[in-house]
Amino acid sequence: MNNVHSAEKAFAEEDRKLTEAEWAVVLAHHLFSKLSVSSYYLIDKGYSKYARCPCGCDGILTGDYGDTSIGIGDYSSNRIFYLELSDTFTCCPEVWHGFVDLMMGMIGINIATIEPDSPGGSGNRSSIEVKIENTDLKSNKEQMIAQSIVFSFLQQKLHPEFVTHLIPSIGISKEMLVIYYYDCKNDVLIESSQMPYIQDEKLCIPTIVALWLALNFNYFCSGITKGMNNSSYKAGFFEQVDEKLNLYMNVNMPCGKHYSKEDNTWTWLGKPIEDEPAEKVKDINKLEPW
Repeated sequence: MNNVHSAEKAFAEEDRKLTEAEWAVVLAHHLFSKLSVSSYYLIDKGYSKYARCPCGCDGILTGDYGDTSIGIGDYSSNRIFYLELSDTFTCCPEVWHGFVDLMMGMIGINIATIEPDSPGGSGNRSSIEVKIENTDLKSNKEQMIAQSIVFSFLQQKLHPEFVTHLIPSIGISKEMLVIYYYDCKNDVLIESSQMPYIQDEKLCIPTIVALWLALNFNYFCSGITKGMNNSSYKAGFFEQVDEKLNLYMNVNMPCGKHYSKEDNTWTWLGKPIEDEPAEKVKDINKLEPW
């Protein structure tokens, strides 16, 4: 309950003018880190850096600032590919996919601002004082879909043993959030509605539960159902990239490093003896009641 009250207080102070850099820390410290199994997070190093939460609580941060860029290609030759979405999927050579605002484990989080196309990434954000408003998350939709697709391929590469690769990506504004899921094995894309996470200075519990499930997807998600594996859920990504699909099989984080943090940062009762994904079943539609 203390976490709930502190989050509501941090989000309710409308008279305080938050910059994007400040809001990233407040969200990480009061929301995402409290809902995830591990409280460790990574904030784009291009933001102005804070050692404590800037909301006024003076809380010590449990995450770090670092390189959150995601690339596809050969880092040694500086040939990097990224995904850009307009009306169709296109694969563009020798550029970055982009810089993720915030990462919780292997989940990318995009923070919507009043200037969604403003310069970002490493080295740029510290001089930008972008204010956060209740931006329509649709303006960030293309970036969110691209991010979700790339992260699913990255998860498949790093964790081929996972039962499912239906990987979430999260977009969030001052009052709303949206969750995208992409399965890179079945080319299935799922989008939630825009959900309010705070109303009348109170957290919206249904949205918080949905966010909690997404942040801990590797414990709760059993993958797509049989009914989802049809044309209405297909992203059409495989057909668009065609022979370049193999590039996405080799997606890398900066310098090929795997995002991890071995530390005493577990939010719940304690780190489990062994991390286990959801139980593997031949047909998810035939699951028996507990």
